[in-house]
Amino acid sequence: MNRPYDQFFIKKRSSWAPCIVVLLLLSLLWAQNTHAFLSGYNWYGFSTPIPNDHAQITLAAFASLDYPDCAVTIVSVANTEQDNSLFPYHHEFHFDRNGSTSNAQAFADGAAYFRSQKALVALFGRSNPREALNALGRALHALQDFYAHSNFVDFSGGLNASDRLTVEAALENPAISVPNTLKLTWFNPANKLDTVNDPLVPPYPHGYGVNSFPILSFAKDFPSIPEYVNAKNAAFNASSILLQSVRGLFGDLSSLCSPRTLPITPVTSLDPNDKTGSTGSGPMRFISGSEPLRYVVDFENKDTATAPAQRVSITDQLDSVDLDLNSFSLGLIVFGSRQVMPTAGLANYSTMVDLRPAKNLLVKIEANLNKTTGLLTWRFTSLDPATGLPPTDPLAGFLPPGVGGSVLFTVSPNNLPTGTQLRNRASIVFDVNAPIDTPEWSNTIDNTKPTSHVNPLPTTQTATSFAVSWTAADVGAGVQDVTVYVSDNGGPFTAWQQNGVATSALFTGTAGHTYGFYSIARDLVGNVEAAETAAEANTKVALADTTPPVILPQITGTLGSNGWYRSSVIVNWSVTDPESGIASSSGCGSTTVTADTAGVTFTCSATNGAGLSASVPVTIKIDKTPPVISGMPAAGCILWPPDQKLVQVAIVTASDALSGLAPGSFKVTGTSNEPIAPNDPNAPDIVITPNSTGGFVVQLRADRLGNANDRIYTLTAAANDVAGNTTTATATCIVPHDQRK
Repeated sequence: MNRPYDQFFIKKRSSWAPCIVVLLLLSLLWAQNTHAFLSGYNWYGFSTPIPNDHAQITLAAFASLDYPDCAVTIVSVANTEQDNSLFPYHHEFHFDRNGSTSNAQAFADGAAYFRSQKALVALFGRSNPREALNALGRALHALQDFYAHSNFVDFSGGLNASDRLTVEAALENPAISVPNTLKLTWFNPANKLDTVNDPLVPPYPHGYGVNSFPILSFAKDFPSIPEYVNAKNAAFNASSILLQSVRGLFGDLSSLCSPRTLPITPVTSLDPNDKTGSTGSGPMRFISGSEPLRYVVDFENKDTATAPAQRVSITDQLDSVDLDLNSFSLGLIVFGSRQVMPTAGLANYSTMVDLRPAKNLLVKIEANLNKTTGLLTWRFTSLDPATGLPPTDPLAGFLPPGVGGSVLFTVSPNNLPTGTQLRNRASIVFDVNAPIDTPEWSNTIDNTKPTSHVNPLPTTQTATSFAVSWTAADVGAGVQDVTVYVSDNGGPFTAWQQNGVATSALFTGTAGHTYGFYSIARDLVGNVEAAETAAEANTKVALADTTPPVILPQITGTLGSNGWYRSSVIVNWSVTDPESGIASSSGCGSTTVTADTAGVTFTCSATNGAGLSASVPVTIKIDKTPPVISGMPAAGCILWPPDQKLVQVAIVTASDALSGLAPGSFKVTGTSNEPIAPNDPNAPDIVITPNSTGGFVVQLRADRLGNANDRIYTLTAAANDVAGNTTTATATCIVPHDQRK
């Protein structure tokens, strides 16, 4: 059956064989691992080794990337070591809930830890690649555990596609809220063997112990869990993306060790005590004043030492004038394989780390910043668990020879001018030895925005393609790139050349269009030039033009016949010149004509950019008045007596004062309600004869049938004018049955 994310694969590299051997050896040492994807041997008592899931996922994700083998080994070891039972348990390292922690808070804690390890990768990628690779391994472990310890891939009650996208985005962005459907497994490290009987277990337990399988196990850490493969494949996909995204943060990693040699020998020329900070840009390590400074102090008990260190003290004098001490935050504390992560934003912190059973020691860690003096101090003190005092045995110490540690902190600079140098060094004391100063680390502030402008352009261009150039400058770190914006015919500006390093480019426009350009620069520390509101350079594409403007009248109205309009008319004009554009025009505005007229002429004239002119007249004729018909019989027309004689009843005429009568359109017709039978063509009842003036003479016979009805004659006259207007007139004449006196 097909499942989501069911695309996991392992690619083999022959040079990884030493890596895998080492990881299996580590698995033997770490048999008492905590939880998460399987990281060692089956600790339930079986002798068959279980594949190391974290190692498999990590090695597969590395398969197509150009990391040297020794870097892969460092990352893989750091990843699997996070499940070592000697490694202090923190729920955020594994995306678990613990105690009364809510799903949302547990996710926020895990995501913050994940991002903190990524920040170490960015900080040390080039200055201390080994530390960066260790941080990358820890970030991968937490990321992989997220998919195993959440309902991200659950068949029932899991997240939908939209929620999965939101949750993965929230891993990187703390401003994104996770959906309330997200669940993380609840885990109790003190009772991990039997969570089914743990009274504190809320819904969705991790289910680590043997008694909880399969009913109450929601972690996808074991092949017996149905969603195990889906979680593993989702973790692989996310790991691949993470490894690709951070590859550019490292320099040449081949110097760490031979690509096919597993043993890693420390570089003895390096001072074991070191101070590194924000990488910055260039030899002066320029940084933007808007970003916090990140510092790490490394310390190491030299491998030539004859005893472990019992006490380590680190002091760092911060500049209370140049630095905003209220922004200070303690970061990750590491010694050996142990990690302690203070809550973000703390300036004072203390904790106790129990090294038992590996060592019968406690380590008291105290960190403090005096915001008045700017003195920053860390103290590591070995304590005898039985007495709570420093051990009396000189060989009992928390930091053996050849083992080191580090402390991290961040602090933001005050609003400092460009060119201000921030210098910092720390002093480290081992037991009663003399203090050792670390090398000084310096950064230079660049708070100045870069400047740029598009160079002037000719007023017109004779080709559609032309060169546009620009210049940029920065007084600090230097220019990183420039974005050039363009506006077409006064429209909105859009990016044309985006984040480019070139200083010119060929632009292709359209004949007759005017273009405006401006540029925005960005420097190497992220300062961006202020936005422009107008073009810095303008030009128009005006090709050689041999044709005059094109002028077209646009007339709105009711068109009748023979070019006449039978309504009011609006005259508009279309004036175009695609080559050089319109330089000037006259008489081309909108005009409305409402009165009847035999003809009024309007003329539009225009000149293009090449000096060529054109004029177009248009004549408007309007006749909205229909013809007039006269001479029809008046109302009450009576023919009496009915003596069967023809009687002249009307001379009908028609006229039109403006456009005139349409030839042949004037006609007069007549009908009767009782034609005489038989009909005599030589004695018609209705005689209509044209006269010499264009009218019609109408004669009707005074006759009727001998019944009780009147005879009714109906006369109809109709005429059209040349414009298409129509007039119709009707009249009746009656031959009554009697006089009705």
